[in-house]
Amino acid sequence: MAVNSRRNHSSGTVAQKKSTGRRKAKAPSKPDVSSGSAGRLHTIDFSTISKDILSAVGVAIYIVQDGRFVYCSSLYKTITGYSNEELIHRNSFEYIHPEDRDQTRKNAIAALKGERSEPYEYRFIKKNGEIMWILERVTSIPYEGKPAALGSFMDVTEPKRMEMIIRQSEEKYRNILENIEDGYAEIDLKGNLLFFNESLCRMQGYARDELAGLNYRRLVDEENAAKVFAFYNRVFKTGKSEKDVQYEIITKDRVRKSIESSITPIKNEAGRTVAFRGILRDRTGLKQAEEALRQSEERYRTILEEMDNAYFEVDIAGNYTFMNDAACRLMGYQKEELIGQTFRKQVDEEDTKILYDAFGKIYTTGKPVRGVFYKYARKDGSMRYAEIAGFPLCNPKSEIIGFRGIGRDITEQNFWRKPCGAPRRDTGRLWRRLTNGILKPICPATLFLSTAPFPVIWNISPIRRPPSISASSSMRRKRTGFTIRFTRCIKQAGR
Repeated sequence: MAVNSRRNHSSGTVAQKKSTGRRKAKAPSKPDVSSGSAGRLHTIDFSTISKDILSAVGVAIYIVQDGRFVYCSSLYKTITGYSNEELIHRNSFEYIHPEDRDQTRKNAIAALKGERSEPYEYRFIKKNGEIMWILERVTSIPYEGKPAALGSFMDVTEPKRMEMIIRQSEEKYRNILENIEDGYAEIDLKGNLLFFNESLCRMQGYARDELAGLNYRRLVDEENAAKVFAFYNRVFKTGKSEKDVQYEIITKDRVRKSIESSITPIKNEAGRTVAFRGILRDRTGLKQAEEALRQSEERYRTILEEMDNAYFEVDIAGNYTFMNDAACRLMGYQKEELIGQTFRKQVDEEDTKILYDAFGKIYTTGKPVRGVFYKYARKDGSMRYAEIAGFPLCNPKSEIIGFRGIGRDITEQNFWRKPCGAPRRDTGRLWRRLTNGILKPICPATLFLSTAPFPVIWNISPIRRPPSISASSSMRRKRTGFTIRFTRCIKQAGR
C-alpha cells in the first residue's frame, strides 16, 4: 500500500505542473525511519541480525575479550556441551587440554598479530569429559569499543581420527617394508624410481639419495633392459600383474646379481595405469646353489651310469623309482619297463621275504643293511643270484620315504650255495666237494680258520666265526703257527 500511494501522489504533481505551466513540482518528502506508524520503514537492529547469522552458520563462533568469553554461538554450546552460564566470563583456556595450552596460546597470538594465517588444531575437553580435536582460526575485532578476538571453532575429531589411523597404517607398512629382506620399488611410466625401501639400496649397492629418481636402465645391461621393458609393457597394456620376472642387475660395484621380481600396476581413480610397483628378491645365492647341485647331480649320475654295479631306488611299497643302466643290464629289461613296477615281479615268494625282512630292518632302525643274498629272474626267464646292500632314502625332514640299494650279480661266485638266503652251514660237505673226496672231512673249526685266506671263494667272512669256536690262545697265534697246525690236520686226513 505505501508504495502505491507514493506513485499516485507523484502523478498528481506532474499533472498540476502541466496545468499551471510555471509552478515547480515539490520533491517527495523522505520517509520517517524513526516513526513506527503503518506504511513507513522500521529501524533495523543489526546486532540481532548478526547473532542470528552467526547461529545459522556451520561453524561455531565465539568472542573473547581480556581472555574471557563474552559471546558464544548456539552451535559452540551444542558442540562443547556447556551452557551459556558455564562459558560467559570464564577463561577460554580452561577448556583446552593441558598439554596443548601453551602451543595454542602461541598460535592464537601469532594469528592476532597477523603473523599466522593458517588455522591450527588442539584438543578440547567437552563437558562430558570427552576429548575432541578442534580446528580454529582467530582474528582481531573491536567489541563494545575494546579490542577482542573473534574465533571460528570446528570439530574435526572424526577426520583427525581417520588421519591418525591412516598415518599409523602407513607407519606400520613402512616399517614392514624397511625391515623385510626383499626389495620394494615404485617406478613411473618412464622407468624412474619414485619410492623404494632400504633393502633395495643394499641389493643395488647404492645410497638412497643416489638411487632416487634413477632409471632402471642404469641398473641393467641392454639385454636385460629389453627383457624388463617387455614385462612392464605387457603389464601396462593388459593391466594385470606379472610374477616370477627373472633378470640380472649390475650393482654399483659392477657385480651381477640374479633377481626375481613381481610387477603390479598402480592405477588412478579412472582406472588408468600411472605407475608400477614390485617386490624384488635376490636369487643369486639360490642360482649358484642350483648350478652347483646340477653339476653335482650330473657328476654322480655319470658315475652311476658308468659303474658296473647296479644302483636302484624304490619307494616304501617296493616300486622302482630310479635305476642305472647296470641294473637294467643285469635284469635284461629296459629302464621304461621297470620304473613304477614292483621288484616282486623278478623275485619269488621265498626271496621276497628275505628282501622284506632286510628293508624292514632298515625302516625300523634307519641304518644300512649289507650282505643280503637272493635270487631273481631275468626277463628271459633265467635265474640269477645277487648280493645287495640297502640304505634308507629320506626326505628333508629325515623321514624314510623309500630305499636305495647297490647290488651285483654273484651267480658265478655262488655255484656251491643252496638257494639264496639259506644259512651258511654244512662246511664239511663243502670241503669234500672242493677236495673231490681226496681228503677226509676235517673239523669245522679248522675249516673256518682255514677260510681266512679265501673269503671270496668260500663266501665266508673271516671275522664271523661260529659260536662253537672259543677264543682260545691257539686261535690268536700268528699265521706261521697256524700253518703248522693246518699241515698236521692234512696229514691225519691222508692216513
